[in-house]
Amino acid sequence: MTLEPEDIPAFLLVLASTLAALLILGFVALRVPWPFRPTAVEVGHAPLYTARVGAVLGSTFLSAPFVRVTTYDDFVVIAPILLRPHVLRRADGVRVVREELRGALPGLRQSTLVLRHAVPRVPEHLRLIPRVPDALEAALTRSLSPAPAERRLPGPS
Repeated sequence: MTLEPEDIPAFLLVLASTLAALLILGFVALRVPWPFRPTAVEVGHAPLYTARVGAVLGSTFLSAPFVRVTTYDDFVVIAPILLRPHVLRRADGVRVVREELRGALPGLRQSTLVLRHAVPRVPEHLRLIPRVPDALEAALTRSLSPAPAERRLPGPS
């Protein structure tokens, strides 16, 4: 197959559109916040627990592999794909509440973890849907509950 002179404009058009598509995809891949990349807050800290979960962030629902939850000593990062990551700190007073959702069929249940908080930069309605709820609940509680020195001991004041 040879390239005839009359086919050169069509060939150049296909080549130019292919290069433009590759440039756009490269730009998107570099600029979009992907959940597997560590955020600026995470750099220099060792994670205690990481899980891929489903989540309801405000009015946005994302299924299981598209949200990364990583716990550290005194903060938690919730990094959804294509959205801004959210950071919850121990000092924010976040409560982890476990709820059971019942499905449409009898016996179908799903454990979810609701994070109750008053942090203005994080969606108010924040529900995590993990595959292993016990492990994530323990990790979130460890990272977000008050430190032992901050906890009040029962007894006379």
